[in-house]
Amino acid sequence: MKTRPAHGLGLVELLVAVAILAILASLTLPTYSAYIARVRRASGRTALLQTAQWMERAATATGRYPDPAQIPPGLLRPADGYYQLRVEFHGPTFQLLAEPAGAQAGDACGTLGLSQSGARTSSHESNADACWNR
Repeated sequence: MKTRPAHGLGLVELLVAVAILAILASLTLPTYSAYIARVRRASGRTALLQTAQWMERAATATGRYPDPAQIPPGLLRPADGYYQLRVEFHGPTFQLLAEPAGAQAGDACGTLGLSQSGARTSSHESNADACWNR
């Protein structure tokens, strides 16, 4: 009696393929998560820069920075919801702060800051440039 060769995948081959996929997923998931955090951080930086630009235009038109109630709500609450902005006034100067929210709350850079002079800060990272440039 002749035996016929088996067609298709056997159990061992299937388990090897699943193991390879699991290893690849475990290697790429942290990299992908870090990439997503950087993209969301870029959104927060953009919101800070847009709000600072709006405040400078308002100060140019009126001679002083606007009160917090005069700032359009859309600038302080970006649509993506990953950051909430707030303004702190210190005499004739201001500091814009972008606090991570939602899925971004555990971000390594923490709260990003931007002053009217363009000084950039980060609450968790000792080197703010690392958070602002990546």
